[in-house]
Amino acid sequence: MKILSVFLALSSLSWASPPNILFIAIDDLRTELNCYGATHIHSPHIDQLSKSGRQFNRHYVSVPICAASRYAMLTGLRPTHLTDDNRAFDKMPTVQKIDPESWVELLRRNGWKTVCIGKVSHESDGFQWSPASSDGARERVLNPDMNFSWDEIAFDHSKWGAQTNPVLAYSDGTARERLVSASFEVGTDDSANSISDQDLPDGGIAEAAIEKLKEFKDDNTRFCLAVGFLKPHLPFNAPRQYFDLYDKNFLPSPNPTQRPVGAQQGSIVEGEEITLYTQNSNLKDLKWAYSACVSYIDAQVGKITSALDELDLSKNTVVLLWSDHGWMIGDYGLRGKQTLLERSLLTPLIVRLPEQVDGFYLPGSPTDALVESLDIYPTIAEICGLEIPSNIAGESLVPLLKNPFLKGKPYTYSRFSTYHTVRTKNHRLINGFGISDTYILSSPGEFETNDVSSQFPQLTSELTAQLLIQPLGSSQSFAAWSEQNEITGGLWGDDDLDGQNNFSEYGLNSDPNDASSRGVLDLQSKTDHNFDPLTLSMSLNRLARDFPLDIGKSKDLENWEPIRPVSLDFNELNDQLSIEFLPGSQKEFYQIRISQK
Repeated sequence: MKILSVFLALSSLSWASPPNILFIAIDDLRTELNCYGATHIHSPHIDQLSKSGRQFNRHYVSVPICAASRYAMLTGLRPTHLTDDNRAFDKMPTVQKIDPESWVELLRRNGWKTVCIGKVSHESDGFQWSPASSDGARERVLNPDMNFSWDEIAFDHSKWGAQTNPVLAYSDGTARERLVSASFEVGTDDSANSISDQDLPDGGIAEAAIEKLKEFKDDNTRFCLAVGFLKPHLPFNAPRQYFDLYDKNFLPSPNPTQRPVGAQQGSIVEGEEITLYTQNSNLKDLKWAYSACVSYIDAQVGKITSALDELDLSKNTVVLLWSDHGWMIGDYGLRGKQTLLERSLLTPLIVRLPEQVDGFYLPGSPTDALVESLDIYPTIAEICGLEIPSNIAGESLVPLLKNPFLKGKPYTYSRFSTYHTVRTKNHRLINGFGISDTYILSSPGEFETNDVSSQFPQLTSELTAQLLIQPLGSSQSFAAWSEQNEITGGLWGDDDLDGQNNFSEYGLNSDPNDASSRGVLDLQSKTDHNFDPLTLSMSLNRLARDFPLDIGKSKDLENWEPIRPVSLDFNELNDQLSIEFLPGSQKEFYQIRISQK
């Protein structure tokens, strides 16, 4: 208690000069690391970073998919139905705004040299690429994923070519092919010896980062270097030496072994990536290969942090290590990542400040406070002494860097497709199509096994209300709106008995106490019914535009099945939402509706 009272009296972190930022993003890395308690994993370099920094044991990403998770982390904005898929960076501004497009641009505007190496946004080299032509070739689009953030994008993908190929690379210079390529490669040469780290892209990324650090040292440059490692993304390819660290027969078995009992069917699905690339591999081999990739990346992290020390840059450089989402690899009876369960959303976050920085206490002490990826933006801004833009949704982690025993925020929020979740200290609620699943997670390392929403209806109701405290970009919370309008029937009630529940009235900005005032959904569709893309469009007022939207198809107008769109586009000028997807049958009906019970 005496230590805690000292922490509470501390002022802000104190720097001799504004610090450099080294940001390390790792693709598909779950918290299966030695420093997080997975003692079977060889991760000595990340473990060392944890010992000298602040490890966040309960860090949750915004969306369990690459681009959308990275978009939210970089922009500091909560995901919406327009930015929760792998086309999220299509929504980045093409004209420079008053507010920076990302925390990287915030640094760039204020004198930091910003350099990207590897997969930091979505593509392996930071550039957007045109769609594949009939022969599979791609040509570079003129703009990067982020138009105003980088002074330099420095990764040369060498023999692997363009676009996503490096993240999917094999050591012979090829990239994976659907239903053809192996799901992992034990990297050996012609003599069955281990290939070098540089024979796969991540080894080259580490070397390029080290060369860039040397340039910064020589030029005395204040820098933000963002390094994006590609593994352990599928395929799980690594040099043999990292496979040799593990006996696949002694790796832990999946936990839990099956999907949560009572879970909504649509909330737990396997993505296309799993279907197309792992069907011929058993789980024991996949677990072995995934573990090897983790150790391979750990070694690359170690090369960079060692170079930082050798160049005497550590004394004024903040290091942040982060991952965009986790993987199942058999847990819950699944292999992929695209769910709102613990294994998909819980990822490593480690922040290391130089030990001599005044105000950074107890380095090496982890924190169990609830935090989310959105908190990275305001954290970097505060550490660097910069004003945090007013539209940023996260909260600075600086108080937790000073005092790891603080409670943190009451809950984190994540979404994917038409499903949404809040994670509190002891519970997770997943809501979709107006239905809520509730899971009790009262102990560290516990996972969702049984939906208890029917056993604890009051708890489920309270968590559902909490889900709406910050309702997806709306200008007013449901709780405030409900109090203002003297709502008595709650979320799913219908105070004016007009057939439209209070949640829908809120979303459509209509008067919940006037039956003549109804929110309007203007639904139009156009298609030649010949399997060409179908476009549905509707008008939404600005309050409702980020609400959960259900896009469904049916053959009988009674039983509806959710579908994923090809593209979503909201026109700010006329409040028009357009949704495009590929129809599955000439005899199917399609609808868009606001989520409701």
